Amino acid sequence: MSENTFSRRLLLGAGALALMNQGARADEKFSRFIQAAGDSAAPTMPEIKNVRDFGATGNGTTDDTAAIQAAVDWTSSANRGTIYFPMGTYKTTSAITFERPNLNIVFRGEPGATIAGDFDDFLLKRSPNSPISGVHAIENLRLLNPHAKGRGVAFHSCVGGKIVNCHISAWRGIETFNSQSVLVDTCSIIAPGASDSSVGIMAGNATAVISTDVTGYHHGIRHQNVGLIVYGGRYEVNAVALMIGMDENGRTFQSSGFDISGLSMEANQTAIQIHAGAAGKISGLSIGGGIPLQYGLRLASAQDVVVQGVSVGCSKGFSKAGIAIENAKRTVLMAVSSNSPTAWLLPEDQSQLSFIQSNKA
Repeated sequence: MSENTFSRRLLLGAGALALMNQGARADEKFSRFIQAAGDSAAPTMPEIKNVRDFGATGNGTTDDTAAIQAAVDWTSSANRGTIYFPMGTYKTTSAITFERPNLNIVFRGEPGATIAGDFDDFLLKRSPNSPISGVHAIENLRLLNPHAKGRGVAFHSCVGGKIVNCHISAWRGIETFNSQSVLVDTCSIIAPGASDSSVGIMAGNATAVISTDVTGYHHGIRHQNVGLIVYGGRYEVNAVALMIGMDENGRTFQSSGFDISGLSMEANQTAIQIHAGAAGKISGLSIGGGIPLQYGLRLASAQDVVVQGVSVGCSKGFSKAGIAIENAKRTVLMAVSSNSPTAWLLPEDQSQLSFIQSNKA
């Protein structure tokens, strides 16, 4: 090892120790901390704006709305960097908005950071009429809005956005129906109370929901338009866990290109309903529950759909059917079983259906 290399490593080590010795605290400005590598023009830290630098308290009682909005709006530039929430509960009384065209922003919380409100709007809001552009992400936050019409995240007009490792409890959890290529990953979405119009995720074009739990909603996921992936996760005690082919207003809106696989589904009155869907696949599911249910799998209007490796059963039985096929064209069921007093409900004309090693009644 050369002397110059050895000296450089010592210098970098000393710089790291200097940063450690500065004793960063959540209420200190990030601008204090620079890269101490010995260069005369050392670059500063990336743009990370601590909401407490703008007056937020996180004490759960003070209204932090204006302070958080100030952190979001710290510059007129489209590049806002990361808006950082130290651990605490940040009370809000109106929506935090991020509407600017071409906006690039990340909301990131320290584990335990909570944004809480009790009002008829979204906690974090990007509206459908915003120009579609920018990079958007929400990470490591708890978002609580128990209002009867309270909402969590409006993720509209986004391309390539993501919501990761978040806990959301609101009448409408997440809306993405005016965006595309949006990822919801490793989240917990729980309805704050019973409602006949609540929706966990209102999904649109090219939405992927991965390893996410959705509990207690009228519709756990409601999808419209083209492209939906739902892989893994638990769906429990929803009226309809997955509603395929319905828009944000409850109207029929064709859904196509969906792939649903590897879910745990228990005690949903209907696990999956294809209200208006085409070109989809449902596979690798165990559907059941220990209470009386209505449907396991309901294909109300489907075409070019494959159902493969699905087991439907309920110890208390289904009041309608374990598997109901009402209107289907070019539909294949392969290795599918339904075991209940009312196992199957099929149309008189089954010419458009193919059953491959399934226990069709």
